[in-house]
Amino acid sequence: MVGWLGGLPAAQANMDWRAGLRRALAGADAEPRFAIVVALMAALALFAATHLGVTRAYWATLTVILVMRREGMVSLKLTLQYLAGTLIGIPLATLLWHAAGGTQWLIALLATLAAASSRLGMALNPALGFACMTSFMVLAVDLLRIFTDGPVPLVLGRLTDVALGGALAVAGTLIAGAWHRRAQAKG
Repeated sequence: MVGWLGGLPAAQANMDWRAGLRRALAGADAEPRFAIVVALMAALALFAATHLGVTRAYWATLTVILVMRREGMVSLKLTLQYLAGTLIGIPLATLLWHAAGGTQWLIALLATLAAASSRLGMALNPALGFACMTSFMVLAVDLLRIFTDGPVPLVLGRLTDVALGGALAVAGTLIAGAWHRRAQAKG
């Protein structure tokens, strides 16, 4: 299980963003059914999180968009890595917030270091990269809420959103896969 959650070795974790952009602009590997399911799952995540009363319901939508892939096992693996990264990143951000003693410039510096570490973390293990990204987002984006509400409501809301978004991403991946297989059987 640990090996399955682990990322690629650093030598294999390089990506050619130019080639990926060219493929995306050319419509390579695009499938309208998958795009429809992603859009529906993202909207459902926002709707459900909003009705659960979570303050930052958009995190559920971002979770769907970040982890949902057409390849079912890849989507499931990313969902678990994102959840693991969130479970690591939120306490890390809380620890950094307390270590900074509420000093805004120090929190901003720690958030910047967390953001700068995200790419390296992704190369080593996506869960580590997501942990760095989560720490950055909690410290930087939600900085004002941390100072007004404290970290506990932020942590609970973020965990709810990630769990909801992850569950919908997995469900959406299964739905898109079934829809694709049914369309191939017909055509």
